[in-house]
Amino acid sequence: MNELIYNDWYYNRHVSGSSYPWCVTFVCWCANEVGVLGSLIPKTASSSTMYRWFKTNTSITMKPKRGDIGFLKGTTTPASHTFIVYEVNGDKMTTIEGNIDNKVVKQTRHISDNDILGFGVVGGGVIGLEMASYFNSVGSKVYVVEMMNKIAGPVDSEISTMLQKDYAA
Repeated sequence: MNELIYNDWYYNRHVSGSSYPWCVTFVCWCANEVGVLGSLIPKTASSSTMYRWFKTNTSITMKPKRGDIGFLKGTTTPASHTFIVYEVNGDKMTTIEGNIDNKVVKQTRHISDNDILGFGVVGGGVIGLEMASYFNSVGSKVYVVEMMNKIAGPVDSEISTMLQKDYAA
């Protein structure tokens, strides 16, 4: 029935029913809880809108944090589902997902599954870039989002500029 705190929080009123899917509002609620909603993660109830935001924006106003955002392909829209990457082990990842049988669940997915549209990498530090490079090498479309005026954290500006050009290509 979708009677959950995440949609009530998002819409600032009680809502329920199948016209209120909540995988994205769960991600937004989590981002709000850690203080990054609106800067690192956009506030939206649409997987496609969040996907487009990651695709369009190449900078944010927060330091990189653990927790990339994954998107599943939609049939009539670019993205149909959104989740948080909790852990990566080889070619598998553990995700935290809302709106799975009306629950928040932890599950395992293969990184190269055909239904994965791509990952919005939260943070362009050295580890974020390493993860982006790996996901890209296994065929996933990856977007890097960084708050600073350069990627790769405290590395030399010349190296950062070179990396930024390589990743933008």
